[in-house]
Amino acid sequence: MSSWNEDIETALKELMIETDSWKQITEEINKRFKINISVSSAKSYAYRRGLTLPKKEKEYQSKKETIDRKYGVVSDDDIALYVINTTKEWVPIWTVGDMHAGSEAFDEDSFMIDRDWAIKNNMYLMGVGDWMEASVPTHMPKTMFGQNATPYNQAKYLIETMLPFKGRTITIVDGNHEKRVRNLTSFRPLEEVSTELDALHMNNGGLVTIRVNDIDYNIYITHGASFAKGNKEVEDFGAIWKNVDVVIEGHTHRCESWKMNQGWINVNQKKVLVEQIGIRSGHYLLQKGYVEEKPYKPLLSESMVIWLNSKTKEIQVSRARSSFSLV
Repeated sequence: MSSWNEDIETALKELMIETDSWKQITEEINKRFKINISVSSAKSYAYRRGLTLPKKEKEYQSKKETIDRKYGVVSDDDIALYVINTTKEWVPIWTVGDMHAGSEAFDEDSFMIDRDWAIKNNMYLMGVGDWMEASVPTHMPKTMFGQNATPYNQAKYLIETMLPFKGRTITIVDGNHEKRVRNLTSFRPLEEVSTELDALHMNNGGLVTIRVNDIDYNIYITHGASFAKGNKEVEDFGAIWKNVDVVIEGHTHRCESWKMNQGWINVNQKKVLVEQIGIRSGHYLLQKGYVEEKPYKPLLSESMVIWLNSKTKEIQVSRARSSFSLV
């Protein structure tokens, strides 16, 4: 909406109080200011300026509160609990991050193959951040022109694409790309996606307990922030959270898993060796655009699956569409 100005914004605010019909709002804006914008364009520009219809915002907050209660989350200090009751021996959880949907380099073909495979195998889902490209002018301005959709439409695409995981998405955390949009505007893209999927949204990640029948698996999930530290950042989180079974990070676009030995702790007056699993969740970004210019090392589009045993506490990790355990 190149003709956007303060008068239109003022009128939009007034109309949003009077009606909850975006069609009526858009028609009135076009009529008053003699412009021609679409309903989706009006909604996008309104949302990016923190304007939401009162009815929608009320419903959104109510749904978010319901999700928080389901996970037992009342404050930031609470550990989220996700319960899975099953008769199957293994529970698969697809851990996917760094899709960068909306980027010209988004490897959508590979992603959709893995997504359809995960759907076919009734997998659960954990989101590791950077699901969106969400480029903003203050960071690498040229990437703004490498986007094929606005951040608003990127979020809409993700909701539609990941809808088969509604009710089976455990949590989604923000990556650095979503945080840029969140910090500059009131738009909370992955919070919106999480709510639509009935999942817990975690800004910075954190600890989640997945209870499979009567077995608790503690998983620490975060997007990560440092290329320089590499896998040491994953191991550092494991050293801090010694009650964790798995530490998941994204960001580096690597797809790998390994065992971490964090030393000994006392449990019921006995020394127990703390063994954890570290995971890098992979990516879906082709070697083009700013990735090629950096240049970053070419990496295959891949993601990881965590397999939790429902009968005895045992964890396996494989790449998507593979049954070969990496740990």
